[in-house]
Formats: sequence, C-alpha cells, structure tokens
Amino acid sequence: MALFYRRHPEVARRKSQMLNPARAQKLNRPIVTEYFGKLRQILMDLNIMNQPQRIYNIDEKGCRLTLHHQQQVLSRKGAKRVHLIAPEHSESATVVISNLPISTCGNALGQCIPDMVLFKGKRQKPEWIDSMPPGTSIAMTARGSMTAVTYS
Repeated sequence: MALFYRRHPEVARRKSQMLNPARAQKLNRPIVTEYFGKLRQILMDLNIMNQPQRIYNIDEKGCRLTLHHQQQVLSRKGAKRVHLIAPEHSESATVVISNLPISTCGNALGQCIPDMVLFKGKRQKPEWIDSMPPGTSIAMTARGSMTAVTYS
C-alpha cells in the first residue's frame, strides 16, 4: 500500500460516514436537479427569491428519552454473536438547536431561531425548562414531532 500511495499522492485513506440506503438512493444528479428546480419555482411564485431574510432551512433531531444499554444474556461459550430482540423505538423528543457551529434552523442571512424542544404529551413538566439553556422554548405535541400541532 505504501508504494501505491507514493505512486498516487492524490489518494488518501479516510474514514467513511454511514449513509442511510433510502437517502443514498435519492442522492443522484437527476433527483437533486429536480429538487432545486422545484425549490427555485416555489421561491419565484412566493416572490421571495431576493428576500433571504424570509428563506429558512430547518433540520430537526430526534432524541431518545430512554437510555439503552447492552443487556446481559446467557449463551454458549465461544458464541461470536449474541442477539437480543427488543423494540427498536422508544419515547423520544424532537430538538431544534441553533447555537451549534452549523445552525439547525436559520435563514439565508444566517439569523437563527431560538432553540426548541418538542415533547410528547399535552402537559409540560415544570422541571423540563430548568435544565435548558436560556431562551429555549418547550412545546408539547401529540407525537413529540414537528408534524403535529403544538399544545401551549
């Protein structure tokens, strides 16, 4: 490998990042070109193409509220893989945090919205806000996601 690297200095060994197969399938030139064509048309229809303060992008992050740890099970000595079948999903909250190096919700001018956490349910527990950064909003939704109406 050392000789190969010497002959090809443009090649580097890197750590790869995992990519969801569904996302990888959509990551091709025709689909991306079509997406940006539709986005351009929407911005023109709404007459906000030259109003970057009105163009926002948001990225949410789902966080599991229950901690998962490896369970201990009994198995035959020498077994290489031991599986435990358990539910994949647990209760979660949705988080939009803007004070990261790369904002998760900001407009085209770089202005960010305040941080927000969405919990599942109708009633907010007072202690939830105590450990949040100043200015953070908390809201309740039926599923704890951004695709539902919030409860005040």
